[in-house]
Amino acid sequence: MCALTSLVVYQAITGEDVHRERAAEFWAVATTAEELLSLVDSTDAQSRSALEGTTADSPGDTVTLPGREAMSGRTYVIQAIRHLGKHLGQLQLTIQFWAAQK
Repeated sequence: MCALTSLVVYQAITGEDVHRERAAEFWAVATTAEELLSLVDSTDAQSRSALEGTTADSPGDTVTLPGREAMSGRTYVIQAIRHLGKHLGQLQLTIQFWAAQK
C-alpha cells in the first residue's frame, strides 16, 4: 500500500523515478504496530513533500508512469486515493472479523 502511494503520488508529481518491486509488496514488512506506523508516516512525509512543491496547475501536467497510460498527475493522485480507500476498507473488515472471533 505504501509503495503504490509512493510510486503514484511522488513519481507522478515530481517525475523522479521510484524503485518499486511489486511482488515484494505482497509480503508483510512490518511485524509490529510501531513498524507499520513508521511506514505510513514515511509515505505521508514523502507524499506531502511531493505535493508541497506543486502549483494549482502543475498536477495537471501529463505524465506517464512505467507500464501505465499517460494521464495528468492529478488523475494519478485521485486514483491512488481511491485505491487506498479500498485497502482501508479491507483493513476495517479484517479488524471486525478478528474482533468477532473473540
